[in-house]
Amino acid sequence: MIKQRLVSILFGLLLLSLTSSCTRVDSAQEAESIAQAQLEKYSQREGVPLSQFFKKNISLVQDGWFFEYESLNQPKHLVTILVHHNGRAEVSRTIESTR
Repeated sequence: MIKQRLVSILFGLLLLSLTSSCTRVDSAQEAESIAQAQLEKYSQREGVPLSQFFKKNISLVQDGWFFEYESLNQPKHLVTILVHHNGRAEVSRTIESTR
């Protein structure tokens, strides 16, 4: 019983290891593809057409790639997407209010 459980745990760790290595993002092009998909989800969720966004900046950081997008419409949406080397993406936003 214990041996079977240990084998199951080791197999799970092996799968996790293989999955992590398969999703590694090594190029800006791969990272941009992930960032674009996240921006598309954001634009659909917020009701801002994807065509209203332009890429303001891209930079390589220690954790991966950092993308900044800005909308042309008012209020302006500044969307930042950090794409980690493991393929995980973090999306944050700032909305400028017009006064």
